[in-house]
Amino acid sequence: MNRKIILAVLIFLSLNSLGQEVTNESPYVNNDFKKYLYVNFDNPIYISTGKYKSLKIETSNGTITKTNTPGKYLIKPERCETTLITLSRPGYSRLFEFDCAVMRYPEIDFLGYRYEHNVASIRRSEGIYAKHTPLDLDISYRIDSVRVTVKDSLNEKTHINIGSKWDSTTLKMLEQAEKGSVLIIDQIKLTGPNNERYQGEPLYRRFWE
Repeated sequence: MNRKIILAVLIFLSLNSLGQEVTNESPYVNNDFKKYLYVNFDNPIYISTGKYKSLKIETSNGTITKTNTPGKYLIKPERCETTLITLSRPGYSRLFEFDCAVMRYPEIDFLGYRYEHNVASIRRSEGIYAKHTPLDLDISYRIDSVRVTVKDSLNEKTHINIGSKWDSTTLKMLEQAEKGSVLIIDQIKLTGPNNERYQGEPLYRRFWE
């Protein structure tokens, strides 16, 4: 049973938000078992109103919005500081505290053939994709363009590849690269959530094949 299924079961059994039947009486805020929030990203959190029919929900940092999933909200901190989420009603108030985390640039990895121990083949790759590690958030990116450079002791070839799949020029550069040459993938332009633009971490690899 994977993590998402386990989380869904826990939410089903314990949340009491928007009419769900639950066993817990105390309201709480759950961030997928983490105690930090990424700045300038929509962080999914799960809120239970416990024994109360409804509670006022406020945050000290950024915005918090309700989703179509019962009990699920998205909180987007604006500043890297401790974020307080308050659940309140007349005669009741409780604070939940979360630390700050800064999201690193997405990392780049190869698409296509992989050797033993999940080692990617550069020459036999079909392109690249962007990912976050660790995979805390379910965020997808479109790779718009990258600069591909192949360097050896005598020559340097550079090409702008549009999209995530290698075009004919890049494929030829990879095929003709001498063993020991260095591959540099940089100037990585990405489109992420809400059509916002991001950069990818440059990738450096040596041709050992």
